[in-house]
Amino acid sequence: MNLSSDFIHQVLDSTTEIIASYDTDLRIKWCNESGLKQAGKPLSEIQGHHCWEVWKNRNEPCENCPVLRTKETGKPDEGEIETSDHHYWHVRSFGIFDDNGNLIGITEFGRDITRRKHLETIAQEKENDLKLALDSILDSFFIFRAIRDENNKIIDFVFVHANKNSAKMLQMTPEFLVGKRMCELLPVNRENGFFEKYVKVVETGIPLEEEFYLPETHVPAAWHYHQVVKMGDGIAIYHQDISENKQAQEKISVLAEMVDHAPNSITVHDIEGRFLYANSKTYEIHGYSAEEFMNLNLHDLDVPESSELIEERIGLIMETGEAAFEAGHYRKDGSTFPVQVLVKRINWLGTPAMMSIATDITERKKYLETLKYSEEKFSTAFMTSPYAILITRAEDGRIYEVNDTFCNKTGWVREDAIGHSVLDLNLYETSDDRDYILGKLQQTGQITDEEFRFRIKDGTLINSLFSGRIIKIGDQTLILSSINDITAYKKALSDREKLEKQLAQSQKMEAIGTLAGGISHDFNNLLQGIGGYTQLMLMEKSPEDPDYSSLKSIQSAAQRAGELVRQLLLFSRKAESVKKNLRLCEEVVSARKLLERTLPKMISIKTLCGGNIRSVFADPVQIEQVILNLATNASHAMPDGGELTFSVENCELEESKLPDNVDARSGQFVCMKVFDTGCGMDAETLSKIFEPFFTTKEAGKGTGLGLASVFGIVKGHGGWIMVTSEVGKGTEFSVYLPASSEKTSSQTGKYEVPAPGGHETIMVVDDEELIVKFASRTLQKFGYTVHSANSGEKAVEIFKEKCQEINLIVLDISMPGIGGLACLKELRSINPNVRVIVASGYAASNVAQECTQMGASYLSKPYQLNELLKIVREILDRKS
Repeated sequence: MNLSSDFIHQVLDSTTEIIASYDTDLRIKWCNESGLKQAGKPLSEIQGHHCWEVWKNRNEPCENCPVLRTKETGKPDEGEIETSDHHYWHVRSFGIFDDNGNLIGITEFGRDITRRKHLETIAQEKENDLKLALDSILDSFFIFRAIRDENNKIIDFVFVHANKNSAKMLQMTPEFLVGKRMCELLPVNRENGFFEKYVKVVETGIPLEEEFYLPETHVPAAWHYHQVVKMGDGIAIYHQDISENKQAQEKISVLAEMVDHAPNSITVHDIEGRFLYANSKTYEIHGYSAEEFMNLNLHDLDVPESSELIEERIGLIMETGEAAFEAGHYRKDGSTFPVQVLVKRINWLGTPAMMSIATDITERKKYLETLKYSEEKFSTAFMTSPYAILITRAEDGRIYEVNDTFCNKTGWVREDAIGHSVLDLNLYETSDDRDYILGKLQQTGQITDEEFRFRIKDGTLINSLFSGRIIKIGDQTLILSSINDITAYKKALSDREKLEKQLAQSQKMEAIGTLAGGISHDFNNLLQGIGGYTQLMLMEKSPEDPDYSSLKSIQSAAQRAGELVRQLLLFSRKAESVKKNLRLCEEVVSARKLLERTLPKMISIKTLCGGNIRSVFADPVQIEQVILNLATNASHAMPDGGELTFSVENCELEESKLPDNVDARSGQFVCMKVFDTGCGMDAETLSKIFEPFFTTKEAGKGTGLGLASVFGIVKGHGGWIMVTSEVGKGTEFSVYLPASSEKTSSQTGKYEVPAPGGHETIMVVDDEELIVKFASRTLQKFGYTVHSANSGEKAVEIFKEKCQEINLIVLDISMPGIGGLACLKELRSINPNVRVIVASGYAASNVAQECTQMGASYLSKPYQLNELLKIVREILDRKS
């Protein structure tokens, strides 16, 4: 589309910029209306004149003129020009070329920017003033601009401005800080959560104000305060180091706390008696709340005789600055109490005032009143003191005074003691004691609770704690002595030491018993495998077989080892026990018949049993073991013969008269005593006799488990055992067992088990592979189908699949993993009617008892082949 020349000129005339065209000598050829208005002349009058003459009022070209540069280079140019009348122009120039590229003229576009330049100058001056003001601030001031990612999320802030103090705080210069990223330069802002707070200020526009503590980083540790406000797309931060203020506040707070919790009443009141301050003690001693008290006047507190003196005292204080006096105060309930008051004149917030420190002297008054009677009371206290007190002359020990306790303790009456010397009364154990006491008192002035023995009138020596002090009465040097009789205490202390030794011995035996029980469990498993496989091999051998004799020897050794383990279990109180009510006398008589056949003939046996002996609830087999072991032990102490005596009697023990044993307690007991006339034991041997494997016999003559098992059996029956012995005079064992009020029961015959063998399916569960193989092989040999599992987890897994076909489970109690008890519960959850035999080395354990309470049968390890077959058959033949 072609535009007419008139249209183009109309457009150019409508702009506010000066538009002009020049020839190559920079003479005006044409300009628009804005140019003519600026020149104030028509085009005809300015054509042919230079531009600097028309618009700049100059006789020569302007400095740095873009038009001159375009004339010289032919390239477009622009710049700012200041005229002589202090106007500013923004000039752009473009070259006009002919078809051959020769410069034939120049076009200029000029805009008057004087107002903008003035505004910029003003703005710069204000900015400089602001920077100067900010730099003069003693605190820190920062301006930051937000840095955003492509999702417009703020990822950091950049320093736009930092005053001198802020840079000084960061130990950097302002020039260095400007342009740096906040979190890159100061990562602590992001680490301590400040960055997120600053972002929130920008996003919400809500200012932030807080105090915070920063540990030492690039700057020392300090308390800080800052205010953060939004500024454009960024923030301005005003920051203060308030560590000194914090310390001052803390000091003031501590002082205020000290004043408020002072033990005295502290108040401030004006000269009219109106209270301006009162601490907590003031409210406490007067019985008012803080609000109630602050509404009172000094006249409301003082009793009339004190209130009349208030104005006089205030005048004195205003004149002299302080005063001290006693007064009487009212409490809220109307009661009164005396106070000692110290008052000082002070300035309270620019107003004359008085600070009073008042002390409640009620107790002091009472003390002073009591002090009047102190001499009489001292005399009474002296005479009635529980300690023996005497006053003697230091020079020769002559007695001046004694109290009633001295007379009661020593047997001397006052008339016989006073006037005589302590040496005359033979009071000290030795004369050296008197010399020592006198020397130490003369050297140090006093003795406190030193132990001596003093002699009373009948010659008996008593253990005492002596305390003494040198005192002066007139011109006399005297000794005030106190004697505290500790004879009973010393005996009690000796008894306590004996009990502590017994307790230590008992605890040691408990620890050894626990160890023995644990060892026995592992031995049982090993013996089960050894004995079981030996029995299987014997079944397959004839007595004529050359290996038969060796296998019988192995079987015999395994049985002896089993007996050893059973003794260990007896000691550890984990052996299987079947208790019933029995007569201890009958057990002793029965055992005597056996002992008469087995003990050497030169040992005579006596039994002493009284009438109406109570029964005991005990295991007859274990009680027999106790009797036989004690008798055997006694016989070894009488190699050349002697007398062995058993006695049984009822024993009722009271709490105040218990035997000297840590396990002794009050109640009804039956006491069995076993006395021999043998060689006896010394104290060292006596302290070890119940320890497993301790023996005084020659090698190969004993295991050292006899008395250990006795100890375990007696403890397991809730009793205790005591021993007294003297070398060359024999030994006496006293066994205490709890009495039972129930009648004794007769023994039942043993259960006859039918012939073993069957066709049912049985699962054997044990973590010992040796036992699993032996039990499986035995049961298979006698017709049973056997599944095996080496853990509780595996047993549950098999039973889930085959619960319909498995008729019985033989389950070991002690296994790793879920264990026997937990496994039994899992099996019962699958089939509540499943039949289970639990196998263990000791039935007395809590786990074994809980299993049997759940309906499981018990098989004691190590078990014989026929024992396993009989109990399996017995359980399978029971009716469901």
